[in-house]
Amino acid sequence: MESFTKESLITFIKKTLPDPLVYHEKHGASYSLGIRELEYRSRPLWAIFSLMINDQEKYQDIIMPYIEQMKLGFNQESEHKFLKPTTKTRQIAVEMAVYGYGLLCCKEKLLTCFNEEQKQYLEEWLYSINEIELPKNNWLFFSLMVNYGLKMNCMTYSQTRIDEALEGIEEMYIGGGWYRDGDTSQLDYYISFAFHFYSHILKRYCPDFNLDVKNRSIAFERDFRYWFDKEGRSLPFGRSLTYRYGHISYWSACIVSGIHELEIEKIKGLIFDHLNLWFQKEDLCEVGYGYPNLVLSEEYNACGSQMWAMKTFVLLSLPDDHMFWKIKACSKRDYDFIHCNDKAGLLFVSDKDHHYALSASQYSKGGILQQMSKYGKFCYSSAFGWNVSRDVIGIDNFAVDQALALSVKGTNQYASRTKIEDYRITSEYIYSVWNYGEIAKIETWLIPVNGQCHVRIHRIQSTYLLQTYEGSYPVDSWNYKFDKARNIDNGIEIYKNDMHSAIVDLMQNRNPHIVKQNPNTNIYSYEINAIPTLEGTLKNGIIGSVIYGSPSHEIEYQDIVYQENSVLINNQIIKLKEMKELEDGI
Repeated sequence: MESFTKESLITFIKKTLPDPLVYHEKHGASYSLGIRELEYRSRPLWAIFSLMINDQEKYQDIIMPYIEQMKLGFNQESEHKFLKPTTKTRQIAVEMAVYGYGLLCCKEKLLTCFNEEQKQYLEEWLYSINEIELPKNNWLFFSLMVNYGLKMNCMTYSQTRIDEALEGIEEMYIGGGWYRDGDTSQLDYYISFAFHFYSHILKRYCPDFNLDVKNRSIAFERDFRYWFDKEGRSLPFGRSLTYRYGHISYWSACIVSGIHELEIEKIKGLIFDHLNLWFQKEDLCEVGYGYPNLVLSEEYNACGSQMWAMKTFVLLSLPDDHMFWKIKACSKRDYDFIHCNDKAGLLFVSDKDHHYALSASQYSKGGILQQMSKYGKFCYSSAFGWNVSRDVIGIDNFAVDQALALSVKGTNQYASRTKIEDYRITSEYIYSVWNYGEIAKIETWLIPVNGQCHVRIHRIQSTYLLQTYEGSYPVDSWNYKFDKARNIDNGIEIYKNDMHSAIVDLMQNRNPHIVKQNPNTNIYSYEINAIPTLEGTLKNGIIGSVIYGSPSHEIEYQDIVYQENSVLINNQIIKLKEMKELEDGI
């Protein structure tokens, strides 16, 4: 691990921060140009305000350009004046939160940068968040950040809106440290970098903030630490992956508040292991994940959206004599082999080479783009990543990795798991029920075996003959023109640069097949990739497979068979004996 210091973080920020006075429009978003510009100039302020607390004089060259653009925003005569939100432009409220943070942490250091007229407009502008209705989800924290920022600086604020927001947040708490983000089934990184992040910041600066941050955060981190593997990679899962290293911002906020169960040296090791992976990459200010990629984007991703990752740098608010800067980072992280994150519907398997999570319950109720890939995969790996579809016509265009792709025979149009009708999660297996429209009902069982493999069983009931493809992990840069597949008993394996992926047929009723995937489909690599799959047709029946993946060495194949409602490994029954769902219809 590179030895990161406060200075190394600042060096990285200097390379990453955009010019706040120059906005280059590169692509569209679901909100207007003026709001996109506000977002572009505001999100870096998470780092700027944090740096300003202790190092305002030392880093004038970084800080002052942002102060100057704020002066333009708070000048009623300027064409760059910050507009107040309305019901139709309430996206503005999202960007107000960081100004509340600036008031909370910098106070007079920030306010003395402005004249009286500018301070008055700042106060009026921020208070205008109370004049619109906010959705009952993580946005309630924007109201809290703004109103507490105003309150702690003796400015006009709304206690009524504070109380309403706190009440709404309490209603979204579902236990075990987890919140539900409004009317959704998605429990993803928004719980960490929204609900818990803002809670820690408010707890640090607001004595009367009475949310139960300590107990909820400690319960949450017992699950959330499994979302990062031994190398510091985060599990790529869900929406807004373009925030990239924003995944680690939760741990930064824990250090700022002083509320955490994991030892501080291990948190430091996790933060810097994670950042070290990202700091080696280019184009972190472009929409995408491992590289600029609009195919991965959401409709709310504009040219400045990804700079929400700057929330990670609230670490810079720590004084130079804080223990965090002095202690030696520890990269040793201990994990249980199996961890059942039941609230999020994920069953984690921790291996020395990567973490993978079997997914039971999550899907997108809204119009999230690429939702089949972001939530619908059976398995998510910190090493392999996953693919997005370029089209639903033709299996080569469809992201079949870690999915069961279904098509009415002859249509050549594919779909995989989206809405989940029912599920069950245990420490030994997970079960879900989902539909292919009105065409088929599918029951899926996912069973972890070891760090390299898991078992899948599907029971399909359909009124039509279906074309099916079931995929393992994607292997990037694998090109059928130059690379060869390896035939194995009842299956097929591909490998490239130590990345091995394979699939084996348990029922011996399908054919091994390599699905080629287009460039710019894998979230980690823009190169072409490929997926080992099993292909077959059926109307009603059971299919099963063993999925293998190793990101560092050759696969060690297990003797796995399906027999009389049981999965046997090396002739020993290990799973399915409690799977009551399988007893009927087999």
